[in-house]
Order: sequence, then C-alpha cells, then structure tokens
Amino acid sequence: VRAANEAIETFDVPSLLPAGSGMVTGFTQTATGWPAQVGLSLLSLLLALGCGSPPQMPELVVTGMGKVQPDLFASKAELKIELSNPHPDAVQLQGVTVDMKSHGKPFAKGTAAIAQQIPAFGKVQAVVPVTLSNVGFLRAAAATAKTARVVHAMTIHLTYLDAAGRRQTAVLRKQGEIPLEFLAR
Repeated sequence: VRAANEAIETFDVPSLLPAGSGMVTGFTQTATGWPAQVGLSLLSLLLALGCGSPPQMPELVVTGMGKVQPDLFASKAELKIELSNPHPDAVQLQGVTVDMKSHGKPFAKGTAAIAQQIPAFGKVQAVVPVTLSNVGFLRAAAATAKTARVVHAMTIHLTYLDAAGRRQTAVLRKQGEIPLEFLAR
C-alpha cells in the first residue's frame, strides 16, 4: 500500500521489435507489473491476428426498381435485389430492411420477411416492397435540380441464420452520386 502523495515509479518495458525500428511501442509499467502487461499485449496480438476469421456477411446488389404506384401521401414500389453468399455453407435469409435517403433526407423505407436459402457461394433474387415519401420525393427533386446530381445513401439490414443456426444481422451501407446525364440515357 502506498501513500496518496507517493508517486508511482515508471519505466519502459522493452519492445519486441528489431533494434532501430521507427515504431514506438511498449507500455509504461504500472502497479500491475510487467507480467500483466505482457499478457495483455499477447491477448491484443491474438485479437488483432484473429483467432478465427470473422464470418463474411452476405452481399447485396440493387438490380432495379419496379413501377411506382402513386398515392396521395406516399407511393409504393418494389426494390429488386440480388443477394450473394460468400460462405462455403448455405445461409438461411430471414428478412431485409431498407432505408433510403436522397441528399441526406429520408426518401423511402421497406421491410420484407424473406425466408429464402442462399446456397453456398450462390445467389438469389428477392423483392422488397418500399414506401416512397412523396414529400421526400419533392425534396429530392428540388435538391437534384440545384446540384444536377442525385446524391443517395442506402442502409440495408439483412437478418439471416449462419451455418451454426445463430441469428446474425449484417448492416450494409451504400452511397454515391449519379449525374443527371446518366439518368437521361
């Protein structure tokens, strides 16, 4: 036990890197001592190297959008997607949630309970019904007229069962800009 006004003596624990390395490493020794610090360093190294590689999540590509069905306050459409499975095992898809923004403002939302199995290294097609905000559409049209570009962002939540039967959620974010000349083609 040390007195409250007594300082803790510190000194550097040597690095495991070759002499002359430009990288500064090491911990200053604290009251826990160097064995705990070396143990924590090894644990950090194992976590950084990955004792097992993290599971790859399914990949998603938007392949199109169905015909828009206008209504007074909101319109309906179908978002066509393709899901790829980079796993060596089949993945059981359970659902998809899509949030779309244009020029930073909410534009469309959709959720689908899709119970499909994506085969190992395979692909499946799916349709997600989305509701388009008419106010969001008008905002996006005004912003697009000012910038001559469609700025979009999409957040997609995929819920699936992995090979061990555990429920997983993958969050995919896609964003970009589309010049108006491209849309006119």
